Amino acid sequence: MVKKFSGRKQSSKAKKERKPRKRGDAGSVSPNEAAKMLAVTGEAVKQWIYKGDLKATKLENGYWRIQHEDLAQYLNMRQNVTKFIHAAVGDAGVAGRVASVAEALGCRAEPVGDVSAALAKFRESAPVLVVVDLQSYPQAWNLIRRVRGTSRFGSPKILLLASEQLSEIDGRQAARFGLQGCLFHPVAEDVLTTEVKRLIS
Repeated sequence: MVKKFSGRKQSSKAKKERKPRKRGDAGSVSPNEAAKMLAVTGEAVKQWIYKGDLKATKLENGYWRIQHEDLAQYLNMRQNVTKFIHAAVGDAGVAGRVASVAEALGCRAEPVGDVSAALAKFRESAPVLVVVDLQSYPQAWNLIRRVRGTSRFGSPKILLLASEQLSEIDGRQAARFGLQGCLFHPVAEDVLTTEVKRLIS
């Protein structure tokens, strides 16, 4: 008796059960999920992975997964990392006082350039406070508008440094963007220390 076959004969390899495509499991998270836990952007988390600061596994599909225990270890490490204060200040003397105050409070002051450079820096290290000098930083309101209008930067507090009195327009802008603090020049270092300490605590 002759056996009839329909279709091609399957090879022994084809008969073997195909391995399921590796996906995330309950014991791991994606960079975007980790970013939400750390209150930073997904791009920042990927940079930490690329630098080797955060341990992660790259799957066959090209996506990254981070084990919960590795993330917990990184979270514990970050608790001891200094907080970032970004300073949009054009005056060297004022910038120096901001840096001195930040260091005294266990923080790290990061000077920012134009708005594009500032936003790029925000993605790398999410600041807890942004100090903006209305007098020496020409793009002050543009920067504040961009920070407030972009949810992925989180909700950093903003301290405005201004001349002796805000104009009516500047006052409306400050109210519109909900700034948390305002100091007037000349700003004494002890006054600046008290205000920064209040805002980052």
